[in-house]
Amino acid sequence: MELKLYTIDNDYLSYLFEVDDRVMFWEGNSYKNERKYVGVVLTINNFEYFAPLSSPKDTDYYYKDSEKKIRKNIIPIVRLVTDDGDLLAKVKLCSMIPVKSEYITLYDITTEPDQKYQSLITKEMVCIRKQTNEIIKNARVLYNQKAKGYSNIKYLEYTIDFKKLEAACLKYGEPEDTVEEETEE
Repeated sequence: MELKLYTIDNDYLSYLFEVDDRVMFWEGNSYKNERKYVGVVLTINNFEYFAPLSSPKDTDYYYKDSEKKIRKNIIPIVRLVTDDGDLLAKVKLCSMIPVKSEYITLYDITTEPDQKYQSLITKEMVCIRKQTNEIIKNARVLYNQKAKGYSNIKYLEYTIDFKKLEAACLKYGEPEDTVEEETEE
């Protein structure tokens, strides 16, 4: 399976954020540094899941003997590190959300006007391709751990409620149920 980058509909994100406030969503589309909201899409439990990319943070590093090191991947976070050892981004599996295909758009890197950003995204895709198996494996493990309700795993506390969002995904965009009022005679 080849993972590709997608963007996602903001209205859909806003809707899911109302269902589970752990959904990565910034009100008013005001993303830090104007970075686009992109992610990879994979299939889990018969749903397409959008796993967002996130910029590196200080918490992605630690110091050993006064040398800055990149933390290792863990089930909910796969770090995208170049062969030269540069941390470009991370795939936040703990924030992956179910999505219908009509709410995602394939991201065409070649149309990106910002050459610096286009170069970054291209490098990230190289890392994603190299780590596809790990991304898919970790996503499935995480999904199963959350679905089974394991309470002894700390990272599950900040992992999205997949089952709840799957139900919300199925309802989104569907016409509201209409309730016929009974009339008294």
